[in-house]
Amino acid sequence: MGLQAELQAKIGKAFDEKLSDAVASLTLSQKAVTFNPVDNTTSEVVTNIATRGVVGDYALEELNDTSVKPTDVKITVLQNELSVEPKIDDIVNDGVNNYKIINIKKDPAKVIWKLQCRR
Repeated sequence: MGLQAELQAKIGKAFDEKLSDAVASLTLSQKAVTFNPVDNTTSEVVTNIATRGVVGDYALEELNDTSVKPTDVKITVLQNELSVEPKIDDIVNDGVNNYKIINIKKDPAKVIWKLQCRR
């Protein structure tokens, strides 16, 4: 088992066990706009992808970064549990709130997505 697979398995197990009370069911919504040149119209298709993750606040020292607002949330999602790559402006819903993705980071091992989201 490679390092990436091992990390994914361990973090997935932590999501199932030790972190289970902090893990939320999430839905990632991605929009795709298509253009029909025959009748000069566009149509929008929204795809919803179910996943899970941890929704948390930013630490005080992270708020010193001018791109992070006090109301922003950090959502951590396992890459192997999300069937698509998240994009800026996608919407993440935790069953209560809709959050717009404004920044995306992944760890060097490519195990988790860190999504900076705004209400």
